Amino acid sequence: MIWSGLGFFLHPFGPEPNYESVSRYLATSGHPDDPIFVWGNIPEIYWASGKRPATRFLTTSFMIGNYPGRPQDEETKDDTTKQAWADFYQDFKKNPPRYLIDTSTSDVRGADKFPISSFPRLATIVAEQYHYDVTIDGYDIYVRNDT
Repeated sequence: MIWSGLGFFLHPFGPEPNYESVSRYLATSGHPDDPIFVWGNIPEIYWASGKRPATRFLTTSFMIGNYPGRPQDEETKDDTTKQAWADFYQDFKKNPPRYLIDTSTSDVRGADKFPISSFPRLATIVAEQYHYDVTIDGYDIYVRNDT
C-alpha cells in the first residue's frame, strides 16, 4: 500500500491539463442535456462543460487498469477490468454520448499510451457511429452520427 502511494509522488501526472477550451466548446454545442464521454483521465471536462457523463466511468483507469502510481504505459487486465468494460458498454449503449472526447491524441496524463485504436470493440463503435468534428488543444472531438 505504501509503495502505490509513493509511486504517485515518484511518477506524478505532470502539469495540469488544458481543458478550458474544450469545455467551453462542449458547453456551447448541442443541447445542454447531451451526455459526453471523455476517453482518458481528464474528468475536469465534465464539470467544466456542464455536461453529464454518458457512463459511470469518469476516467478510463478502471477499464484499462492504469492507476496512479503505476508506470504510465502499463496496464493490468484482470476480472475487475473485464467487468468494468462490460459495465461501460452497457452504459454506453443505454446512454450513448453525443460527444466523445479522445484525449489519447495528447500526452496528457499518459493518455497517448492508450489510444482508442488499441481497443477494437470501442474503435469499431467510434468508426461506425461517430464522425470527427474538431481538435481543440490536442483533443479530438467526435459527434454521434444520428444527432
